[in-house]
Amino acid sequence: MPSFATPEGTARFAKRLPPERVAEGHFRERNDLLLSSIGIGTYLGEPNAITDQSYTDAIVAAVSSGVNVIDSAINYRFQRSERSIGAALLQGQVAQNLPPFVGNVLGLDSDVLSALQFVRSSPGFTTALVGMSRREHVEFDLQLVGIPPTPSEQYLKLFEQRESDDT
Repeated sequence: MPSFATPEGTARFAKRLPPERVAEGHFRERNDLLLSSIGIGTYLGEPNAITDQSYTDAIVAAVSSGVNVIDSAINYRFQRSERSIGAALLQGQVAQNLPPFVGNVLGLDSDVLSALQFVRSSPGFTTALVGMSRREHVEFDLQLVGIPPTPSEQYLKLFEQRESDDT
């Protein structure tokens, strides 16, 4: 089963949520992964900026509320769904606790830098925005100025991972 999740990553995600916010049984084990009992899909909608932003906002809200199942495919809204998911990774807590293979494939050891690199390396994206209010955060993120976007062949390896892979 193609996957981007690891047992360790899904367990970390489930543990980071306050127990008073998550009912017993919300996370269910399947193939050694802890998956939320509610997911979010990204199939429907027009391929336009308004729908992109709506999906980005919805994904941030869903992940912040305990959803770790996000359905997407290359043909959803002409790849715009994947881009909306990438944009959501750049916001708040979503760009934390990424599976280790993401940083390995992108050659980075920071979840925030990996999320930015993911977006700026995505086909069709020109700019990944850095939205920080503190100078030190901006300076940290701008390390990517000296690193080229991930080549297509390497970037596509993100979508070839299997659940047993961690590299």
